[in-house]
Amino acid sequence: MTSKSLDYENLNENVKKCQYAVRGELYLRASELQKEGKKIIFTNVGNPHALGQKPLTFPRQVVALCQAPFLLDDPNVG
Repeated sequence: MTSKSLDYENLNENVKKCQYAVRGELYLRASELQKEGKKIIFTNVGNPHALGQKPLTFPRQVVALCQAPFLLDDPNVG
């Protein structure tokens, strides 16, 4: 039985060419349109509040208490 490990040499060539472009072509074009007076809503995974989504306060608080139960000792936690 042979064991294969993943390293750069046996990585798919398309993966090696992949780029993470936060300021890629789409963003640059949107910026141009915005400068021309067009209304642009920049949407991304990192900022759902830009679209008016309410913060997920309660689930975050529950997860925080599960991860750090000592927080229950705080008199402000009810």
